[in-house]
Amino acid sequence: MATIYGLWDNSSSGTTKNITNNIIDSLIHSVSSGWSIFGISHSNTSGTVVNVTGNSVRNLISTVGAAINGIADNGSSLAGNKTISNNTIYNLRNTGSSTATMYGINSWGTSGTFTANANSIRLLRNMGTTYGLWDNSSSGITKNITNNTIDSLIITTNITYSLYGIFTNSTTGTAVNVTGNTLRHYLPTVNAIIYGIYDQGFNGGNKSFSSNTIYNLVNPGTSTLYGIWGYATSGSFTYDNNSIRRLISQGTVYGINDAWGTGNARSVSGNTVDSLIVNGTILGYQIYGMYIIASSSATLTANNNTVSRLFNIPGGNVYGFFDAISSGGTKTITGNTIRNLTNSAAGYTMIGISLTSTNGTNGSTIIRNNNVRSFTSAGTITGINNSGTNGGAEQIIDGTTLRDLQMTGASTLTGIATTATTTGTKYITTNNTFRNFSAVNNASSATIYGFRNPSSASFPAVVRTSNNVIDSFYVTGTGTGSHVIYGIWDIGGSGTFPRKAVNNNRVTNIWTGSSASTISSNVWGIYTLGGNPNVSDSIFRNEVYNISGRAIARGIQAVSSSNWVFERNEVSQINTTGNSSGYSAYGIQTTGSDTCWFHNNLISGISGPASISQSYGIEHLNSVGIYQHNTIWLSGTSSGTGFGLVGINFNASFNSHFRNNLIVNKSVPTGTGRSACM
Repeated sequence: MATIYGLWDNSSSGTTKNITNNIIDSLIHSVSSGWSIFGISHSNTSGTVVNVTGNSVRNLISTVGAAINGIADNGSSLAGNKTISNNTIYNLRNTGSSTATMYGINSWGTSGTFTANANSIRLLRNMGTTYGLWDNSSSGITKNITNNTIDSLIITTNITYSLYGIFTNSTTGTAVNVTGNTLRHYLPTVNAIIYGIYDQGFNGGNKSFSSNTIYNLVNPGTSTLYGIWGYATSGSFTYDNNSIRRLISQGTVYGINDAWGTGNARSVSGNTVDSLIVNGTILGYQIYGMYIIASSSATLTANNNTVSRLFNIPGGNVYGFFDAISSGGTKTITGNTIRNLTNSAAGYTMIGISLTSTNGTNGSTIIRNNNVRSFTSAGTITGINNSGTNGGAEQIIDGTTLRDLQMTGASTLTGIATTATTTGTKYITTNNTFRNFSAVNNASSATIYGFRNPSSASFPAVVRTSNNVIDSFYVTGTGTGSHVIYGIWDIGGSGTFPRKAVNNNRVTNIWTGSSASTISSNVWGIYTLGGNPNVSDSIFRNEVYNISGRAIARGIQAVSSSNWVFERNEVSQINTTGNSSGYSAYGIQTTGSDTCWFHNNLISGISGPASISQSYGIEHLNSVGIYQHNTIWLSGTSSGTGFGLVGINFNASFNSHFRNNLIVNKSVPTGTGRSACM
């Protein structure tokens, strides 16, 4: 038995074709394999205009493994325009062979415009690779694939094949517009690689994927599942206003995967990615809400996206938004919401927004007004990670809210981590809110950071951390490890340092509440490393209160050499709850060897109710201190022996200066402890 055609047209050059309003029903191939079924097939050459509209193709069935095409346009040399629109393709089924390929719509061409609009392709059931709509037009083609519905694609063989909703493959000069399509219910019964939309346009033109709906793509095996895959080596890419929901696999899952490109602008805005799930029992597969990777001066705009409910049930890495553009231009990441991310196993990474790429010398990074919340992980958590090498004029992280991040294992939780090497002029972190970070039921050590600045980076001329709110960081459980919490951890590494300012931040309610008596926990409101020793760095107008740790609690600590100015800070309720030697509380402490100024600070409530060690309002021991107009109020006692409180602890070997300070010390020392104003 040979190939079966419902309608076959082989007209050649100079022909205009209108294939409209036909009904093709019940073509059945049941005799031998190696042949094909075509509902509608037309083959043509240059100069031909094709219009395939309003046809109904249904019930194409092979029981012997024949390839099946609902509508096939085989005009490989076609120069005219092609329109395939408003057709219905229903119930294509192959049950005979796992090597047969199935196409709802299959199109070829080399130039002109290709339009596939408002087609309905439903219920394609195959044992091999399956395409809802496959377009292989090449150079010079403008493609408009719009408003199609591709529903219920199924693979049933036990060999791993691929399932594509929309597949485009083009070369030089091709512009692609994939808009307003609905792709849903891809339900292979065995393991399959699944793509909602797949673009493989080498050296192509500009690509736009917008306002598509992709829903309920489910793979029962471990192969990778993609909502949208984009791949090109030139041109720009736009992914805007797509809705991608309920992608489930036992393997890695991507909502949007922008796989490769050079010299391209990337716009990823207004998308909704929801309910991406890795299930099963195998550890180590990953989830990416959005994954963007390109090179050579690509700019990135990612605005107003919502990524939610990414659940890695057995355990693996989870990323809301991941950028790995190298040598890129300016990046703008604004107004995005990343929420409800879950990882169940220790040893894996969870990041809300991750920038791991390299900016060019003209590129800046702007991360502004994002909302990152409700993460739970047994491994590492980072709300926003900005790393790599950034040579742009400025890096600004502004107006972002991070809240309700919960770690259930022994690892590290960070709100914003900026570990990038920066050679620009500004590095500013301002007006961000960090609230309710916790390590719960922790079996051993946990570390929490609100904001974490570079530890080994070349800094620009200005580094400012200002107007941030840090509230409610805590560790609870019965763990006996060494916990560490920092509200702000703002340090620098080797190289040329800038002028630094840490100002107008509010850091409150940082504590460790483990019930284990042997726990060691250190907490800081603000921890910072000195900047340029030739200028005066500033820590001013910060509010730090309710800081409580079992070992050492510090309101503000500045380490390394710098001419620090501490001015108009309010530090209160700094409390050590432990009773071992060296467990102390400090309002403000420095460890550097340069002159420091302490002006108009207000310090109170330094305490250690079970302490056997000294605690201090201000401690500066290694150089000259200038103390003016500070107010320090101390009171309380301890059930331990050796407790004492001191207002200002300084080294008399240096010629320090004191003027108009008000120090009241009503504390009661115990044992060998000492209480003194100075």
